[in-house]
Amino acid sequence: MTTSTPKDKKSGFLPTKQEARINRNKDTGWGYAIAHIIPLVGIYYACTRRTITPMAYAIFGNFILGVFIAIASPEFIEGERGDKHLQLISFLSTPLLVKAGISKSRKDKTFALPETY
Repeated sequence: MTTSTPKDKKSGFLPTKQEARINRNKDTGWGYAIAHIIPLVGIYYACTRRTITPMAYAIFGNFILGVFIAIASPEFIEGERGDKHLQLISFLSTPLLVKAGISKSRKDKTFALPETY
């Protein structure tokens, strides 16, 4: 025997595609972009918006930035001060990269809502 649930009823932790798309379209400011510096905010955002694009932009962008800095200026990252330099660059670049990822995920028409919404 199967039971049917209404389409507008939420089942579980994850929002429906429509709810996630509506929430993603509301993210026009810098709030979540800056908040990605705080641990676990990226995972929360990925679950509630059903997109990993902003977190992927931050991870891969910071990795590429670190490699580029290591190749271009190896003395900049040597020693204990080098760790602090890379950490500072990561804190400054993460909101910029996440904001680019949020903008990209908002423009993605693959998961667009039907015209009735």
